[in-house]
Amino acid sequence: MSDIDWVNLSQYPFFDKRKHPSAAQCDDIARSITGAMQASPVDTLSTLTYCVICNQCPSEETWIVVFREKNLKAKPLDQIVRLANDAFGPLALQPIYHGDVENANPPLSIYTTPCRPGISLLSTLRCQVYLRREQKEEHIYFIQDLARYFALSWENPQPMNPKELLYLRQAGIRYQLRQFKEVTPSILPSEMIDELIELLPQLFSTEYPSVLTNGNLSLTNIRIDEETRQITSIVDWSLAKILPFGMDLDVLFLVTGYMGLTEWKDYNCKTALVDCFWDEFFACLPRTVLARDVSLEDIRFLAEQAAKLGAILRYGFNRRADGSSDGEVSISEREIVQLRAWFGV
Repeated sequence: MSDIDWVNLSQYPFFDKRKHPSAAQCDDIARSITGAMQASPVDTLSTLTYCVICNQCPSEETWIVVFREKNLKAKPLDQIVRLANDAFGPLALQPIYHGDVENANPPLSIYTTPCRPGISLLSTLRCQVYLRREQKEEHIYFIQDLARYFALSWENPQPMNPKELLYLRQAGIRYQLRQFKEVTPSILPSEMIDELIELLPQLFSTEYPSVLTNGNLSLTNIRIDEETRQITSIVDWSLAKILPFGMDLDVLFLVTGYMGLTEWKDYNCKTALVDCFWDEFFACLPRTVLARDVSLEDIRFLAEQAAKLGAILRYGFNRRADGSSDGEVSISEREIVQLRAWFGV
């Protein structure tokens, strides 16, 4: 499928410090619960959950089994998914609790949810620079539906506590950006980081919408219809948080190119794909939004800067169990290559 096996390169940080059970044991538990013949892990950055897609079940349904760490600081999974369901409808299915894993260390809860029909987005992406006309048209269908997903997000703002806004803007993310700039000065231009720092008051303000942000819109976390290329479900919501709109829009970088053995390569039609995304996004917004005294160019600019911010925080730092950055800069050569290419450095 590609000149690099993305899934086999992935690591599951969920098991880094876990004594029991192992990934193989979780897969066995998932098969036991669902009766599935096949269990396939979902590639995720989460250290809070491990997700398995179970196929060939006796019920002829496909099931998602979620192993979630009992982190007292994190919201219960069903509460997170309820928020997602309010905003995105059937893209987020309510989980069923199946008890806890015996002797798990740290403790684990088990949830299942029926998996809507579809295939992994990863399996549909082309690892070639030049897309043929029919390939481009197929991908545009997905890009347009992705834009509709983000339009739903914009239309369903979530309130953020003013104190939390102030902390994230001044003490939290500002500090992390400065750390990234100091520890890795050769990765991104300091002027680019400074611009993001200057924009924090605008992004983390009551005037700019804060929304439920999935936090893990990876190529295997999104499932789509094989024929229509429309999104059928988002598998993992464990890292979801309320953040400024656009902070998981870095997924647009991921779906307009591919990672080769040593370098990131954009599709030859990337500009057209990105423009198509924004055309569809604005077409989906209600007239009341478009009538406000704010230009569409300003909305796009701030959202694209939020996407850069989200990418830096996601790929440039160690992550806590709840998926948030712990402030310690940690970035692989592969991620450096991606960030530099995405930001045009």
